[in-house]
Amino acid sequence: TSKFGPGVAILYGTFVSLTLSILYTRQQDIQNTVATESSLLVSVLRNMLHLFSKDPDLAVEAGQCVADHSRTLVRGSRGSELMLIM
Repeated sequence: TSKFGPGVAILYGTFVSLTLSILYTRQQDIQNTVATESSLLVSVLRNMLHLFSKDPDLAVEAGQCVADHSRTLVRGSRGSELMLIM
């Protein structure tokens, strides 16, 4: 076992390093996607509020749709969405 110990340690270290690198890259991709989607949601909300500025009821309903979507992103389906992103 003393002959195989250093080789196994190097192999294990390489495996851990590659795994952490892949996970870090996935986390960065997810963060970039979330930042992009957040900015797009803000743009959509601003446009919807501008379009419905003369009808407050429609503006509230449009804002509620965006809020519901945001809530779904944060709480409802993060696991399945993250799997789709990966």
